[in-house]
Amino acid sequence: MIKIGLIGCGNICNIAHIPAYKKISESRELKIIGTCDIIKEKAKNVAMITKAKNIFTDYHELLKLDLDLVDICTPTYTHSEIAIAAAKAGKDVICEKPIALTLKDAQDMIDNSVQYKTRLFIAHVRRFDPRFQHIRDDIIQDKIGKPVFIRITERQWLPFSDDSWFWKSNLSGGVIIDIGVHIADMFRWFFNTEPVEVFATGRMVREEAKKNGTFDHVVVMYKFAQRETAFMEISWVFPSEGSTLYHYLDIVGSKGKIEYSNRDSNPTIMVTNRISLPRYSLLMSTFPEAFEKELSHFLDCIEYNTPSLITAQDAKKALEMCLAVDQSVREKKSIKLSL
Repeated sequence: MIKIGLIGCGNICNIAHIPAYKKISESRELKIIGTCDIIKEKAKNVAMITKAKNIFTDYHELLKLDLDLVDICTPTYTHSEIAIAAAKAGKDVICEKPIALTLKDAQDMIDNSVQYKTRLFIAHVRRFDPRFQHIRDDIIQDKIGKPVFIRITERQWLPFSDDSWFWKSNLSGGVIIDIGVHIADMFRWFFNTEPVEVFATGRMVREEAKKNGTFDHVVVMYKFAQRETAFMEISWVFPSEGSTLYHYLDIVGSKGKIEYSNRDSNPTIMVTNRISLPRYSLLMSTFPEAFEKELSHFLDCIEYNTPSLITAQDAKKALEMCLAVDQSVREKKSIKLSL
């Protein structure tokens, strides 16, 4: 049986990780031993749902438990501190993306995992989404030839107030890191090569962004090692009224093309005293089964000592790609990359 401690009992823990663990527990033995959140009521609520017997507001206390695995679902700026403490306590770690906010913090996480002989898994869930797995399988099977151009657009309305840590670049990395690491990782995954240069431009559109000095709409162009190009548009300003997350993917190969967009799907329409388009999933751009596949895969890696489909180095490279985007936007010039 794998014994798990949950650190961070907010949105992603409740709407993604807990339902995934519940589903996984139907076919394998696992137990949530303890929960931790700086807001005790949140830790209590998750403990009640998961039947965990230990509740903490200090993660150091949770790390004293007999655990095989710690699952970190805390704000981005806390990832490195908690993951390093968990490694020193001899616990394997699953940490939500992005790995960290700086390359130094990311490398420190990796180094401590190696030093203390623990596993570090970064939850880049898109690699486990059946839609994107099928697309990558088509690429590997040479159905469209060699990919030469990829365009991915993701636009949503960030639903948090201006005092949320999401709106503070020094705590979240803004839209560039929060959404951008997903797409940056997908570019490397689909191209199977490394970026060498990036140019980006960004704006602060919403009042929340202007107040916090955080970019909320960014357009990016990457050049890759074999002359491939990739285009990214990421946004937190897509209108909230009557809108779900908008996702568009376009891959051009040497002998064909793949397109995917939720724009082309029939939306759910709700009619009450107004017409609205509810989210097709509380998880926005990812279906729940992707989290089940992801966490189940990480548990397999721990139980059978097998390599992960995504490494901590992959996560660090996605972060590096996005930090270069931020630098390009602020300095208004292209930035060289040497991943």
